[in-house]
Amino acid sequence: MSGYADEAAAGFERSRAVFDAVAAELADPECAQVTHAELEERLTERSRELMRQLFQDHVDVRAVREERRTGVVVRTRSGRGPRGCGPSRRRSGGDGVVWLR
Repeated sequence: MSGYADEAAAGFERSRAVFDAVAAELADPECAQVTHAELEERLTERSRELMRQLFQDHVDVRAVREERRTGVVVRTRSGRGPRGCGPSRRRSGGDGVVWLR
């Protein structure tokens, strides 16, 4: 595999763990006892968790790959400072929160 492929595969381990947990839950004999409506509700919730984790993993891999530029300045309320000098940025979507570094 190329370096990018290795990096990407390693970067999505948390997403794979979430997917494997959903698959294991569906394979569990107890899952056959719930109604279709309950199962649909569970899958809707789990799919949101999986999509959030996939997006977070993608952002994390992208951050590792991106070339950092020196001398980039962003404007803040307190003045100006170098990019990346502060904490991670929190981005909210309709279904959850993703952290950008």
